Amino acid sequence: MGESIKVGLRYAKPFWREKNTSGTIFSNVGPVTEMYDHSNFELSTFALKGFMNSAYASATKEIRKRLILNQLRKYYGNIVDNFLSYEETVWSNEPFTFTNYETAILPHQNNGNPIFKNNYFEGKLIITGSETAVQFPGYMEGAVSSAKSAVEKLSTVLV
Repeated sequence: MGESIKVGLRYAKPFWREKNTSGTIFSNVGPVTEMYDHSNFELSTFALKGFMNSAYASATKEIRKRLILNQLRKYYGNIVDNFLSYEETVWSNEPFTFTNYETAILPHQNNGNPIFKNNYFEGKLIITGSETAVQFPGYMEGAVSSAKSAVEKLSTVLV
């Protein structure tokens, strides 16, 4: 995730649904490159969560927030300014999860690697997670697929 800036805005209401949209955004011009409805299942918390272009890592949090709101206003209008909270993580600033790369790293390049299919330590270690999935790695669908695979592996180990 080193090249990622993860952002989220929490709202009192899912206004994007009221406009009959999914809250999903993909943009090649950004600054937000992708965004999703990240509301909870119980529909008690509503949020838009996504990723910002890594070129903005050196900008301040306030500048990033302003740029994101400017982009969202183009889609939804001024209602986006009524957020309850804004959160972000600039992964390149995280000392325990980031190290400088010697060469450029492509996102998702090792997702679904066959090494993740193996059990280790006589079945006591199973690696699972969104990035381990063969289909839809790095996304929620991949996480669900990976979880199902882990359950299958556990059921054979625990028998």
